[in-house]
Amino acid sequence: MTLKKTAGRLGRIWPGIALSILGFGCTAEIDIDLRGGEQPVLVVDARLTTDTIRHTVVLSRSSDYYAPASDHLAVSGATVYMTGDGQRFDFAEDTATPGIYRSINRFAGLMGSRYTLVVEGVDMDGDGETETYTAESELPPMTDRIDSLHAVYSPGLPPFFMPDPQRWGWNILLYAQDPPAKDYYAFTVSVNGEPYDSRLTDMTRMPDDFTQGLYINGLPLYFFPDDGEMPLSAGDTVCLEAWGITPEFDRYISDVRSATRPSMPMFGGSPANVRGNLTGGAFGFFAAYAVRRGCVVLK
Repeated sequence: MTLKKTAGRLGRIWPGIALSILGFGCTAEIDIDLRGGEQPVLVVDARLTTDTIRHTVVLSRSSDYYAPASDHLAVSGATVYMTGDGQRFDFAEDTATPGIYRSINRFAGLMGSRYTLVVEGVDMDGDGETETYTAESELPPMTDRIDSLHAVYSPGLPPFFMPDPQRWGWNILLYAQDPPAKDYYAFTVSVNGEPYDSRLTDMTRMPDDFTQGLYINGLPLYFFPDDGEMPLSAGDTVCLEAWGITPEFDRYISDVRSATRPSMPMFGGSPANVRGNLTGGAFGFFAAYAVRRGCVVLK
């Protein structure tokens, strides 16, 4: 089937932090020199979809973990463009919002095509010479449409939600044909026009390991319980947006979620930087994906 920014490098922390690790009946003190003051790196958030719109690229710079200069992170004055299908699409910086670059013309990405993002004219290391950063992404094929969404008022429905007779709410069910090829999907929903889980870390995502080539006959993707943060009622409109994404973007979303969620230091894995697709040491990701939408009015 097809369907939840990056932090600076580890180690940009004030020096001389002493950590005490408590074990089974023993205590050891370890001094770790976590240095700060490194040169910032470019952080890129770029999206290209099958919508005919002015697409957006966001450029910012990293900062020290314990000293985030959040007021001056936007990167201005860059030359930004995309190429693909023998064409070049130029971007211009938003005059009202530094660091936001929008395509000068409206255009749509084509499924099956490969696109390149180019960012030029930025001097991140402060040596007086500008650098060039690039990234490539294929826009993968996706099912032609979402046939319909249905809303069912009941306890949560399996396989993603455990039924609880004491907890009722609205289940949002998807009906669509899944192509036979291996696909990856990400989903986001809005309620009455307001985004519900638009942050990358909140989106629902899954590969189609169990639905390849099958018809998706009422898969419950979302459950809005009456006692939850956003209870729904009859008359509300719920719209679902499905993205057909690449395996690399799926991995990037997973990395971002792992890096930004609480962990158990004593029992978790080793920390690692989020894996993007930018050259030149930049962080972030250039993602190209198809979009399909469907809505349902609760009755």
